Amino acid sequence: MRDYRFPVTKPSIGYEPLFSDLAIDTGEEPMGLIEGKKPQSKEEWWIALALWKLGHDFSYQVPVFGGYWVRGGQILDFIVHSTVPKDTIIQFNGDYWHVGSSEEIFSQQRLEAEYRDRAKVLVMWSEDAPSKEDTYTHLRRNL
Repeated sequence: MRDYRFPVTKPSIGYEPLFSDLAIDTGEEPMGLIEGKKPQSKEEWWIALALWKLGHDFSYQVPVFGGYWVRGGQILDFIVHSTVPKDTIIQFNGDYWHVGSSEEIFSQQRLEAEYRDRAKVLVMWSEDAPSKEDTYTHLRRNL
């Protein structure tokens, strides 16, 4: 069987990237992956960091009702499995996409109605997560 992959060559020992002396500092902490997925926002990254620091087991970006592929479907930002007696669903609504529209209110009511018996629903807005420390404090208080 033929191997059609492109060969990967490593740069020589003396290789230095162009403009290496022009490092640009944006002042933001780099974000990692959450369960192999890139966070949608810095606030979602802060939520994941806080959950890890608090020792919670969680799932990230869980599709329900068909996800985005089915009309009426949703993606749950976080499902925290280690809260007692029920799981906790955390939905983060940033100001850019979610500005208190009637669709967002319906979405929140639908989540609460669907999962009332199985999970607590915690909806976080931008004012709940203005910084990494405030996000941690908010989650520690509400989980």
